[in-house]
Amino acid sequence: AFGKFFAALPLAFLLGPNRAKILVVHGGLPRVPSQFISALKHMAPRGPTVAMRTSSLAEVVVKDCLWSDPQESNGQGVSTRGPSLMAFGPDVTLNFCQQERVGFIVRSHEVPPSGEGFAFMHQNRLCTVFSASNYNGTEHNSGAVLLITSADLAMGNLAKSVRPEAYYAPALWQICQMDFEPPKECLESELEPQFLPQTPSARKLREETRRISAAKVEAVTKCSIKSDDPNGELIQDEVVQIVGELVVAHKEELWHGFWEKDLGLRHAMPARSGFVTFEVWKDVCHTVLGPKVCWDAVGMVLNIAEKLPPHMGAVDYNRFLHRFHVNLREEGCVKATWMEAILALLVDKMLKMAVQEMLDFFDQDKNGRLSIAELAEAFRRLEAGLTSAQVRALFLTFATHCDGCSEDDIEVECFISALVVAAREQSEQHQSKHARARSAWPRWASRY
Repeated sequence: AFGKFFAALPLAFLLGPNRAKILVVHGGLPRVPSQFISALKHMAPRGPTVAMRTSSLAEVVVKDCLWSDPQESNGQGVSTRGPSLMAFGPDVTLNFCQQERVGFIVRSHEVPPSGEGFAFMHQNRLCTVFSASNYNGTEHNSGAVLLITSADLAMGNLAKSVRPEAYYAPALWQICQMDFEPPKECLESELEPQFLPQTPSARKLREETRRISAAKVEAVTKCSIKSDDPNGELIQDEVVQIVGELVVAHKEELWHGFWEKDLGLRHAMPARSGFVTFEVWKDVCHTVLGPKVCWDAVGMVLNIAEKLPPHMGAVDYNRFLHRFHVNLREEGCVKATWMEAILALLVDKMLKMAVQEMLDFFDQDKNGRLSIAELAEAFRRLEAGLTSAQVRALFLTFATHCDGCSEDDIEVECFISALVVAAREQSEQHQSKHARARSAWPRWASRY
């Protein structure tokens, strides 16, 4: 039923007269903006799913208008949400508006960085409106709606016709606990609310009364959030988790970015020190992980700048990258759920193997070192279903624990050592069949 309902919903719609038309869409413009409107008009009935691997213009348009995001730089770029998704710049928006005679674009899809529930971009020709306040119960953002005045829109006056209204809606359980005061005129009248006078002044009075009641609820909600999390620790934990997942997925690109701008290369006798300036750290993170994160704030939350000489104010990029790795249970470290699932598979496999069998399983060419290709083959045998990017991320995660490693391979025994430590942490944290079988760890595991 839900799938049929989704298929019946419009992907986008236009309202208003020419040159003042407002386009409303969930994500944004597609990678073929010149064909957007015509593709929608001539599109066959949709199914209940969205094709992420597209094979036609219609599928591209559907995917992009649901998944694309605006970016600050001109042109089209790769979205931080995934390599098959796209982002579009101000020039794309302005060209589309000019060609299609659209005055304004309204979209949603993401919490605005300001947390205000709305954000104007692209020379005020595009607005992101996010209606859910306190998204996921952790964002503490305001929600917003756009109020559109039909009279001004009909006259082509977009500047006056569109007005954002921000709010902070309490949770349902909080609403149920509130005592709402009925409008004064209801208390003084014997009529049922639906039969009250409908004059403009009466409606305005009732609306103002509702606003006052809503404001009281909003104030109570915000105060309760501050009392539950006065130091913002829940928000900080959420930031660490989100940033950690990005770092794990892009560790190789980050390391290369830092490596090329190492502070030690500035000296008369260049030698890499393992440190970069805070500005370089921000720039590399912005380039590799995307501009939608306030890296100044992340740096403060993670406390990454050195406090003491000789590298005061600089960032130890190796320590930063090592902080986010597989299955660390320390406070502030990322938990990559797909990595945990892989560890569970490996635990099952390791419990049944002898040491030489384990070495041969990973080191297929028997040269004592483990390459990314060999690791990929090992996971293929496990039918783990990992992508090449995930295999590389896992390889680099374990490589941070191994001495004498290179970009391309690591010592296989060192890899197994790190694997055993991580797998033990995994089994000790989860009361599963692995935890109950701790005493059954094979003898060779004690070597590590």
